[in-house]
Amino acid sequence: MSNTTGNTKARVFENAFYRAAGKLMEKIKLPGRKPGPLDNAGTHVYLTCFWAQELAARKEGVVLN
Repeated sequence: MSNTTGNTKARVFENAFYRAAGKLMEKIKLPGRKPGPLDNAGTHVYLTCFWAQELAARKEGVVLN
């Protein structure tokens, strides 16, 4: 999306999201089919937390407000 629009703020969010999704898959926080493992809602919580961590740790100089 950021490549199409040229929006630098969107690029920051997009890059952070891709890094967070990679971290989610590395940590194997994916939903299971059997009762007991993490469900979809739990996976969304982990993805949101990882996304927030990536946004906080970003190096880009773009101001997000």
